[in-house]
Amino acid sequence: MAALNVRAKASSLLSAATAAKRSRDESKSFKKKKPKPATTPTVIRKSLRTRGLNPDSGGLPDGFSDFRMGSQITHHKPPSPKKQSPRLLAPLPFDSAYEGDGSYTPLVDTLLGVESKSCRGNLVKGEIGSVKDENESPMVSTRSTCRVSKVSVKKEEPDDSFSDCVKKGFDIPVKPEKIEFEDGFDQDLLSLEPHNVARVVPGRIFVVKFLPCQNVKMVAAGDKLGNVGFWNLDCENKEDNDGIYLFTPHSAPVSSIVFQQNSLSRVITSSYDGLIRLMDVEKSVFDLVYSTDEAIFSLSQRPNDEQSLYFCEDYGMFNIWDLRAGKSVFHWELHEQRINSIDFNPLNPHVMATSSTDATACLWDLRSMGAKKPKTLTTLNHSRAVHSAYFSPSGLLLATTSLDNYIGILSGSNFENTYKIYHNNNTSRWISKFRGVWGWDDSYIYVGNLSKKIDVINPKLKRTVMELHNPLMKAIPCRIHCHPYNVGTLAGSTAGGQSHSFTHASMATEYERKRLENIRRNDEMMAALNVHAKAALLSAATKRPRNQYEKKNTKPAIIRQSQRTRGLNPESGGLPDRFSVNPKRTHNATLPRKSSAPMPFDVAYEGEDSLTQFVDSIARGPLLVKVCEDDNEAPMLSTRSSNVVVNREEPDSPRDHVNKIEFDLESLSLEPHNVARVVPGRILVAKFLPCENVNMIAAGDAHGSVGFWNLDKEEDDGIYQFTPHTNVVSSLVFQQNSFSSVISSSYDGLIRLMDVDKLVFDLVCSRDEAIYSLSQRPNDEQNLYFGEGEGMFNIWDLRAGKTFFHWNLHKYRINTIDFNPQNSHVMATSSEDRTACLWDLRCMGSNKPITLTTVHHGRAVHSAYFSPSGLSLATTSRDNYVGILSGRNFENPSMMYHKNSTNRCSSNFRGVWGWDDSYIFIGNLSKGIDVINPKLKRTVMSLQSPLMKAIPCRIHCHPLNVGMLAGSTAGGQFYVWTTK
Repeated sequence: MAALNVRAKASSLLSAATAAKRSRDESKSFKKKKPKPATTPTVIRKSLRTRGLNPDSGGLPDGFSDFRMGSQITHHKPPSPKKQSPRLLAPLPFDSAYEGDGSYTPLVDTLLGVESKSCRGNLVKGEIGSVKDENESPMVSTRSTCRVSKVSVKKEEPDDSFSDCVKKGFDIPVKPEKIEFEDGFDQDLLSLEPHNVARVVPGRIFVVKFLPCQNVKMVAAGDKLGNVGFWNLDCENKEDNDGIYLFTPHSAPVSSIVFQQNSLSRVITSSYDGLIRLMDVEKSVFDLVYSTDEAIFSLSQRPNDEQSLYFCEDYGMFNIWDLRAGKSVFHWELHEQRINSIDFNPLNPHVMATSSTDATACLWDLRSMGAKKPKTLTTLNHSRAVHSAYFSPSGLLLATTSLDNYIGILSGSNFENTYKIYHNNNTSRWISKFRGVWGWDDSYIYVGNLSKKIDVINPKLKRTVMELHNPLMKAIPCRIHCHPYNVGTLAGSTAGGQSHSFTHASMATEYERKRLENIRRNDEMMAALNVHAKAALLSAATKRPRNQYEKKNTKPAIIRQSQRTRGLNPESGGLPDRFSVNPKRTHNATLPRKSSAPMPFDVAYEGEDSLTQFVDSIARGPLLVKVCEDDNEAPMLSTRSSNVVVNREEPDSPRDHVNKIEFDLESLSLEPHNVARVVPGRILVAKFLPCENVNMIAAGDAHGSVGFWNLDKEEDDGIYQFTPHTNVVSSLVFQQNSFSSVISSSYDGLIRLMDVDKLVFDLVCSRDEAIYSLSQRPNDEQNLYFGEGEGMFNIWDLRAGKTFFHWNLHKYRINTIDFNPQNSHVMATSSEDRTACLWDLRCMGSNKPITLTTVHHGRAVHSAYFSPSGLSLATTSRDNYVGILSGRNFENPSMMYHKNSTNRCSSNFRGVWGWDDSYIFIGNLSKGIDVINPKLKRTVMSLQSPLMKAIPCRIHCHPLNVGMLAGSTAGGQFYVWTTK
């Protein structure tokens, strides 16, 4: 049975039938009640005009005329035809509003049961309706005329560093408990189960909210059709509507849902139909709180102030409604267009944030908003509409989401520090706009993406650190909400009315743990059987002899024959790479190259060992990428100035303030087990896997081979060799958020994506010219930056699959591309035209851009790399000099002599920085590695070992494991130096 793989196929068929292909009738969904004979409530729900009544006269039910509090309400604008929608300006009983099949009694019992248990008693400090200001300082004074006033959320100003602000404990009125997120929670344990997927409402969801209670998991959602649905995730009785209850209190899209702070049985909803209703579970009725002829786009309540409602109607009009008096106490026109979200600072509830379609997000102080139009405390400008602006749980940060494909972050003691994180937010007109929401502390932001996933963004690293995805998620999760008190419970809603609830694996039952473990083991077994089956087919097809004494890498040995023996002219384009003294000679692009179609691992694999262990090791290790913080970053270059600024305060020396790593170079040693031949040809690129717990090296050689060496393997060599290209491999790039995806470029004009999950080398880009360099910008994994042909620089969009920018930056080919880790807008390039240049991507228009700084050498420049701090740049040239650029604006150049003249059979030297700005490592012609001190401007020592039999041309330092250094040679060998 195991050989036939029957059990695995049966298991996969069963899981597919029960989860992915489950019919709509069998899935959790609201059930429409059967039509009944026309009764009096049905007639009431018809429009007044249909019933022959005047909508603005006494035909309305008693007590709901246009006269309130003894004064007549005047309409400044005549009602538009759209306002003649069938809406009822009266209390709406549950029996009339309920659209589900069955009884809503279980919902009433659940909400009243939660109320009786006083679940909210531990969540709110102080008395009802009061706001405590004991530790609070004024946000802004009414006497001040300054537009941007000092905003402080506590008397003691926190430290400027981001991490200190997040980790310090604060007395937050709404959430007093501090959540230790970094050590006590693992994002990878979030999972989506079939029973946590349900269709709650029939239309597109505009708002989704968790019931703010610890002991009951319930989701409320409002859709485009005016429906409000409730889903009790703890309900297991299928006869009880699967815990789904559907009401229709509105006749237009539901814009907001608010749970009363001290009474969870009272739910407030607002809608585009101009009504605000209060769902009173005790009375089983939807009371009418407020009505207007204009649409209501947003609604919120201030912490510890349940007697007031803060909402937006019409275009930019902001209202404060007193529930006790039943009237508006204040109203201002805060924005030019509609207000999409309203949020209050949990640390200081007087501070309010609004987002608007007028492309701005503003901070306001309610205490200084007089009768006239108030002034903002801070304004964050976007280029397109801003759909959300939410404070973090600590109140120290603000996150905005805009259609300009950026998520903005406001930080600092006065919210004076702003920066933006790229994220694709361009949804269609049929999908609700994305809104980034904070998790359970200030560590992560959750926002949907167009690939039916949920992106997890780290505001400190300023990038997407992972994606939550599951085959059960069949649509784009537009609106997201994190449970405010159950850490690890997250809900995503779609345009089809579905809700998906991710839960933390550590919170699942013992049965669920065992079931997940069985599924994982089954998947591993299927993967292993699949690999073995493919290996067997490949072996049978190639008829490889099963000789245990057969030498490894026999096929590559044929490739390593001389060019003349293989029938090629050694002085023509038949060479695998260009090593001519004439840099103008173009690469022969007519060489035969493999198909431009995706290449399976079975076709590209040239090794003998099984791929199973390689796939497991590279696909499961956590990725840790070094990303420099931008807390003290200033603009590198503006269009008005030619000054390049890296740090605000210029130190006495460019490296005086850099945190040096205490490391002894004498402790580096080379052991015999750290020497191996990874690829058959001359190595042109060598990279460590950017991971702490897996020591793996990737290499590309002159024959198009890409090899991986797992140094932690003890039972076998741990060497895995592929041949995805037919010419020199010029660059290797590990994807920033998933190093199971490795991008390689080659002189054959192809860029391939090695997808370990799919076991295939996908084709990313195909060019007629050779590709000599490839890089990725920090925090931007969707774009590739590469140099092709003679000096042409391209920016390739992985999502669109095309080039959207290209410039001719150099006269001859570009050898390296590197980005400043402190300011990723600044880029360094080195070229065969004897120059290394600095560029600002923000100032590169359609014409040929202007360089920030240019370093001139006597011969070709083969590398230009930024130091780990981003404060220095090191260049390596064949004129036997290593150049250093330093200073505030990179205006201080210096040259250090080093013998760099290698022959045509060895790769050119490239000096690389160590683990800080103290040393540069570069190979020498004496089969050693020179260590250069840029401050002393000389070689301070040389790493030598009898085990090193060849010249180490290309070198790389492990980005995370200090003291691990690799040198590669022209014979395909690696020498890894480690600490003693």
